[in-house]
Amino acid sequence: MCEFFSGKDELECSTELTHQLRENKLERNKLQLMLDEKQTQPPKNLKLLQEAEWVSNDLKRLHALKMDKMKSYLELIARKEELEYLLGREENIYDKNSVPSLETVVKLMDFVGELSSEKEHREHEMFVMTERITDLIRDSEQVGRTRKCI
Repeated sequence: MCEFFSGKDELECSTELTHQLRENKLERNKLQLMLDEKQTQPPKNLKLLQEAEWVSNDLKRLHALKMDKMKSYLELIARKEELEYLLGREENIYDKNSVPSLETVVKLMDFVGELSSEKEHREHEMFVMTERITDLIRDSEQVGRTRKCI
């Protein structure tokens, strides 16, 4: 923000503020589209400084909303990558830079669910095989003892 104490006159400050307001409005509109937010406008009859503050505050809100949406999405991608590594699967690439659509999130959640089920199935199979091997060893030890007795 331009301050009168910086040696700039009122016209320079107004021009700078108008330019910053225009940039903030553009960024705000992009974020609203990206986040599927309803397109809203600042209240009418605000002075330039008040409008700039309103847009700036709304821009901060939208950035926080984007970060919140991205946090859970990125956590889901990290879980997917971990499961793909554990299962020896080829990695499916998801965009980590833009806010995902609801459809993308649902598909990713379904995919992570499938990977989790496959991991659980494999763990169950390993458990069953371990139990079977333990039973076979126990049986062979009993056969060995029986032969010694004969």
